[in-house]
Order: sequence, then structure tokens, then C-alpha cells
Amino acid sequence: MNYRDVGITHTASFLPKKIVTNQDIVDMGVDTNDTWIREKLGIKERRWADKEATSDLAAEAGKRVLEKAKLKPEKVDLIVIATSTPDSVTPSTSCYVQEKIGAVNAGAFDVLNACSGFNYGVATASKFVADNSYDNVLVVGAEIPSRFRVESERTNYTIFSDGAGAVLLQEVEKGFGLKANYLRADGRGANKLVVKGFGTAHSREENAHLYIFAKMDGRAIWDFALKAIPDAVNNCLKKANMKKDELDFIIFHQANLNIIKEGMKILGLPMEKTFTNIEKYGNTIAASIPIALNEAIEKGKIKQGDNVMLVGFGAGLSWGANLLKWY
Repeated sequence: MNYRDVGITHTASFLPKKIVTNQDIVDMGVDTNDTWIREKLGIKERRWADKEATSDLAAEAGKRVLEKAKLKPEKVDLIVIATSTPDSVTPSTSCYVQEKIGAVNAGAFDVLNACSGFNYGVATASKFVADNSYDNVLVVGAEIPSRFRVESERTNYTIFSDGAGAVLLQEVEKGFGLKANYLRADGRGANKLVVKGFGTAHSREENAHLYIFAKMDGRAIWDFALKAIPDAVNNCLKKANMKKDELDFIIFHQANLNIIKEGMKILGLPMEKTFTNIEKYGNTIAASIPIALNEAIEKGKIKQGDNVMLVGFGAGLSWGANLLKWY
């Protein structure tokens, strides 16, 4: 079989209009303050959706990327949605998105892998283009964690945010596109960041409303992230037979500004080789990488021929990276 080179040809994002500042959260009665949030998380504000569902945000981002590509919805072959906040347990959010964007000929499925979900989605979806199964694959990270906030849980108010980012995977010129994917997980740390939800691991008698928010061991996640970042970057480069000094730019999952800064320090790379927008958008989980990627491109941070790595890490514990020569 002749495999094709596949890359990200277009990007887009969609963010809810409602801006929620740190002071807004304090005014809601949450036990926190603006200084703590800025210093510990690097977040100044975040976005909260109003009445929209996750599929609404995903569909808007998807429509925008198709408009950029001048691609009719019926030409989309497959839709992959990375989300931890789906519209419903079933059907998949991707099926709602398929209907909303009019992609009548597309297959659709979800990837539920928290903050590294977009990395897993890109790695999986790229195979369908590479082996000639499909020509146009839409991958979207979309989240509305604000829908599940509980006042007693500060994390859900201060860290998480709503939004969607989309990319289009297509065949690209020889030598461009995806060079390597690296995906890993360590289920021994599954209890370090959990949204119990309505999963079958919990009895019917448990108080359901107390299980829809995130419970996180912040110190454990910090330690994990600073091990996952160099592991993902170095091993993805190794798979591509590349050296670190050949890497032009990194887009990280926007988990925490201090994690990104410390991660770059561990890698021995300058902050000029990465991009952050957690300051204004917070942690949008699986949507954070495509949202940051789109903004970095719009600001001229990434150009054709650059070696760009997308790095995610989060619940599972799971982490991963995608390395592309930008097309």
C-alpha cells in the first residue's frame, strides 16, 4: 500500500462571548482571590458558554475551518470530536456535530481522553487519510466544563473554561505533514484527576450531582506534567529521527502557565518557541491545543516548513505528542 503524507491544512476556533474574570468568580462567593489565581495558574479570565451545548461550539469551529478551506460540508469524510463534556452519554457528540454542519456523507466518532484527547484524535484520524480511506477529516476539540461547576469545588471555577478548536486533515505535499505521533498512558494515576459522572463504577445510591465535577490532586498532576512533557517531546522527536534543536515551535495543552514555563525550562528551550493563551481563555481541556494552535498561526508564530509539535497531558493519566512539518 502506498501511504500518503497527511497534515493539518486549516485551523479555526470558536469561543463563547461571555468573559468571566477572576474578580467575577470572587464575587460569586468562591473561596479564592485574583492574586492567587494569577500567580498559581496564570489565568486572568476565561469563557463560559450560555445555553450552548458542546456540539454547538464544535459545529461553529468546524464551520469556520471548512469556510477557510472552501470545502463543502458534504465533502467531509469523517468527524472526530475530542471532548470530556459531551452533549449526552449517547449518542456521540460527533453525531450531533455532523448534523449541525451538514456533513451528510461523514462518519463520526468521539475520543474521550481528557486533555490529551486532541493528540489522540489527530493521531487516529491521520491514519484514515494516510491509507487513502478518506480525503477530508475534521478533528475538533470542544468542551463546556463550566456547565458542571459546584461552588464548593474551587478548581471547577478557576481553572476550566469553555471553547472549541478545529483542524482539517488532508493529503499534503511530499515531505510535509505528520512526522510522528507518540501516545502514552499510566492508569495507575487514574484517581489523580477524575470526573465520576454517571459511570458504572459508582452505585445508583450515590448522590449524582456531587459526581459531575472534577476532583484533582493538584500536586500529583503538577509532578506528572513535568515528567510527561519531556517524555512526549523527546520520544516523539526520536520517532521522527530528529533532534531537539530542529524543533521550531511547540503548542502545549494550556493547563497552567507555570507548568508550560517550567516544561520549557526542563526542555532547555526558550519561551519564544511556544505560545500561551491560558491567560485569557483558561484551561479548555481537549480544546486548548487547537485553540492555541489557531491563534499562534493567526499571529504569524508558525510558518510553512516549521517543525511544530503539539503536546498534551492530563487525566488518565494520559499524554502524547504529534510532530508536523507545517504545510
